[in-house]
Amino acid sequence: MLTKNTAKGLRIFLILVVITITLILVFTVTEETVSALKKIKWIYLFSSIILLLAYVLLEAIRIELLSKTISGHFIRFSSSVLFIFCGAFLSAVTPFQAGGAPVQMYILKKEGMEWDKILTLLLMRGILYILSAFLLSIIFIKDFLSSTPYSIGMLSWYAVITYAVIFGLLIILLSKPVALKRFFFRISMPRGRRTRLTYILLPVSRVSHGMVKTFKTMWSDKPLHIIGLIFFTSLVYLPDHSIAYM
Repeated sequence: MLTKNTAKGLRIFLILVVITITLILVFTVTEETVSALKKIKWIYLFSSIILLLAYVLLEAIRIELLSKTISGHFIRFSSSVLFIFCGAFLSAVTPFQAGGAPVQMYILKKEGMEWDKILTLLLMRGILYILSAFLLSIIFIKDFLSSTPYSIGMLSWYAVITYAVIFGLLIILLSKPVALKRFFFRISMPRGRRTRLTYILLPVSRVSHGMVKTFKTMWSDKPLHIIGLIFFTSLVYLPDHSIAYM
């Protein structure tokens, strides 16, 4: 059962989706759009929808498996689906695709997951995507090589900058957790007294410490789970990437 606040949030989300779609149609639809719609081959459209639904189903299962691997228990399947749709929609309408993460964190928190495990799940989801991309590149190498240098360059720079920052922070967290904690306290306690910044950075330090512990434990105790998730992630994104062939 959905709580009152969750149900209210879903209604607001659906209203925003309808408003967004309506505005897009109002400002973009022309006579050429109508003409193009008449030329659609419905078998390909239907096949694309089937592939999209397959991707959503597999991605929801992947979130379930990640939750079990990291926290030791499954979250509700409906929450996994909500995690995907809310994240995808808000990522699409916010700069740098940053809008989806806060909502996804909220959904996982409502499922009773701790903050360190929430952040670990989001991080592992991205890492698994990168690792599975190498496997998928073998299948789609022809399309990648036929892409324009400009599109490849833009994608490469975006990926390099984004993941360089993420992995840089991860390396610092994993290699220097104590030094990072001392740094937090040093900048928040310039005169040896706690400030407002101290009370902000203290929970951040605790969460980061728990995240490092969870991350190390997962990779050391469940390596076979991680390997299985890498291959399963490749399976998840296979129907998603196959839509381009429709």
